Amino acid sequence: TEVSKNEAKKGTIAYDILKSENQEQCIYRAKEWKECIDDAIVFGGLSKNELVDKIIKSGCKRHKATIRGWVFSDSTICPLEKEDLLCIAVACDSYGTNLFDDLDNIFNAASCVRKAHIKAGFKLSNIILNTSEIQKIVNDYSDYGYFNFPSIEFENSQLGHITITKVTDIGEFQDYPASICDLREEN
Repeated sequence: TEVSKNEAKKGTIAYDILKSENQEQCIYRAKEWKECIDDAIVFGGLSKNELVDKIIKSGCKRHKATIRGWVFSDSTICPLEKEDLLCIAVACDSYGTNLFDDLDNIFNAASCVRKAHIKAGFKLSNIILNTSEIQKIVNDYSDYGYFNFPSIEFENSQLGHITITKVTDIGEFQDYPASICDLREEN
């Protein structure tokens, strides 16, 4: 199952989390900042590089490479700071989309989607870590201090076909009370 970072598509873990929390509308609201960028390019006749420069001139303090990522890539859910979204709104203001009107709602929707992706990552990690193939590697490492890792392929009812080609490190294992794990998943 392929999950794009900028959206929670139907049938993905992140989408299912948003749906279970009655937050599906966040998926669409969170994309509105990117639509503002697209409108500035299409209707404003700006090149992507010109728009990057315009966002910088609007007062954005981020590195140019970060801003280029927002403009050139579809993999960003939303800038992490509301001030950055405000700079995009300033830079794109005269090109048909008014991001100012709904800045807070768009930012909050993006935060909701970002949290769903974090929860999905925890869930995905737990699913993979609890497979017998991975448990064997963990046990070998615990017992012998090393592990022999050929490529592993397996099927999972939730995720479909999974191929793990490399494990670079197995960190220290610690048992935590269930209450701490529950708190981690809620945040």
